This record gives sequence, structure tokens and C-alpha cells, in this order.
Amino acid sequence: MIELGSSRYRLTAFALAFGSFLIFCNLYLFQPMLPVFAASDGISETRANWLLAAATLGLSFSLVPWAVLSERIGRRPVMLASLWMLPLVGLAIASTSSFWVVVLLRALMGVSLGGFAAVAVAYMAEEFSPKALAIAVGSYISANSLGGISGRVAGGMMTDWWGWHGAVLAMAAFSLFGVVIVTKLLPRQRCFSQVKHRCSPIHVAYYRIYVRQVCG
Repeated sequence: MIELGSSRYRLTAFALAFGSFLIFCNLYLFQPMLPVFAASDGISETRANWLLAAATLGLSFSLVPWAVLSERIGRRPVMLASLWMLPLVGLAIASTSSFWVVVLLRALMGVSLGGFAAVAVAYMAEEFSPKALAIAVGSYISANSLGGISGRVAGGMMTDWWGWHGAVLAMAAFSLFGVVIVTKLLPRQRCFSQVKHRCSPIHVAYYRIYVRQVCG
């Protein structure tokens, strides 16, 4: 078990918090861009909101499938696969100008985000001691909020500077940088036990929490 105050705890807690930060940065990146799409594409603000709603729906509906997959192959592979998809989907979004293609890719982005979100707490519950778990979950939840705020602020500023294509490319580059760090710092599991035929109750409960948190 990872004990509070150890060097392994500090590295692991940072990796998990940084992964959470990346997830919410990417989720809310497009929120300040909605008026830009509405003005440039000649669409209503309601329709432009699909850019945010598609990602939220993709994340919400993918949580349980990702959680079930993690019961079979492990938490760490699912979390890393989820994070490595972020820069790839970001590059795909930046390469198109079709509004509805962007919406579909944002839904795929939501599915990508769901992998890390679905199993990070399960990973912590298995690997951390009870005392370390309480502190690690607190820093993880704080990173959720910080990532959401940073994604909104950075998305607006970068769109003003470079346009929305440039903002998405910059976030993809930052995500790639972050994924490399998380991959190096996040240790392999020592306490995982494979479960083939059920979804852990912790995942069902966490799914409900995340849906409420993301969807308001």
C-alpha cells in the first residue's frame, strides 16, 4: 500500500491530480468558444452548445463501460489509454472546419475523457492506505475544479490570440506533454485483482457522482 508522506505517495498523487486536471481542461476548453462558432458559422447559440454537450454526453455514457473494462485489464492501462487519446482527438478536431464533424469528434473526446474519470478513484482505493486515500481524493477533486476553470480561461485567451484551431492545437500539445508525465509517474498496480463478470459497486457509485458533477 502507498503510505501518506512517502515519495511514492507524492508522485502518485501528483500524477492522478494532473491527469484529472487534463481531463477537465479538455472537457471545458470549448465553452468560451461557443459565441465564436455561433458568429462564424451562422448558427444559433443553442446549436453551438452541442460542442460542449456532446463531450459531456460522451463522458457520461462511457464511464460504466470503461469501468467494466478496467475490472478485466486493470486500472492503469485504462487510465493511460484514455489520456493518450486526448492529443490524438484534439489533432483531429483541429484538422476540420465542419461544425458537425467537430461535434462528433467532441463526443469522441468525451469518451476519451471517461476512461480516466471512471477508474481513478478505484485505483486510489486499491493502492493507497486509508489515511493516504482521504488526502489523495481531496487533491484529485480539487484538480477537477482547477482543470475546469483553467480550460475555460485558457480556451478563451487562446481563441482570442490564435483562433479556435490554434487553441485546440495548443491544448493537444499541452495534453501530450501532460500524458507523458503521467505515464512516467503513475506506478504499476500492486493490489489489483481481476474481476471478469461484474462491475464493482464503487464504479456504479462513482458513475452517479460524476454524472451529477459534470452535468450539474
